[in-house]
Amino acid sequence: IHYEGLPENEFSAMSVASMVGIETPEVRLVPMTSIQGVPEDVLETPMATANALAVKRFDRKDGERIHTEDFAQVFSLYPERKYERFAYADIARVLATFSNEEAIDQFARRLIYSALIGNADMHLKNWSLIYPDGRTPEIAPAYDLLSTVAHMRDEKMALRLAGAKRWAELTMDNFAKLGERAGVGGEAIVRPVAETIGRFREVWTDEASHLPISSRVADAVDGQLVTVPAIIDV
Repeated sequence: IHYEGLPENEFSAMSVASMVGIETPEVRLVPMTSIQGVPEDVLETPMATANALAVKRFDRKDGERIHTEDFAQVFSLYPERKYERFAYADIARVLATFSNEEAIDQFARRLIYSALIGNADMHLKNWSLIYPDGRTPEIAPAYDLLSTVAHMRDEKMALRLAGAKRWAELTMDNFAKLGERAGVGGEAIVRPVAETIGRFREVWTDEASHLPISSRVADAVDGQLVTVPAIIDV
């Protein structure tokens, strides 16, 4: 299925994420015709004039592979079960137990960022661990960030967040409970969440008109800002 403007949507979401303190890989928009190996039948369709999103690999260094695993792998689930059994608190517990404070901070920022832009697809395979030294897990850079609600309206998050599933019921109290359930305390989650909301408001005001997004995407994000209680209350 082809969604018009999807590469621009994801490029913009990834770019803004970097501006608000979320670690992301380098991303670029490139013409479809500049990519080697694109099937000829694709180049004969209207897609040939479209852009593609290029993402620099973060699991390679000096030509060597860096081990990574997504959270479906961590929880021993097949990919098709990426929306099942586990909640965001389960991811947070793993990070709190085996990684570091920076991982928790990044996790919190990405959670609220998904609410800010309306990314309803942050399932288990869109969160990963990376092992730079081959032994110690860190949270991998954010990937696959975009406003999904701009293309297919969804009022629910991919996973449950401390009892909340719908955007309209997600409060700051849910984030505090998430911190408690992860064993890191509410403040470790609430602080970066509040900071990210504040940064996002500034960046969105300054950058929205300069991003290569459609009015549909901009309207979807604006809708999130007046729908999610946790955002409205900050």
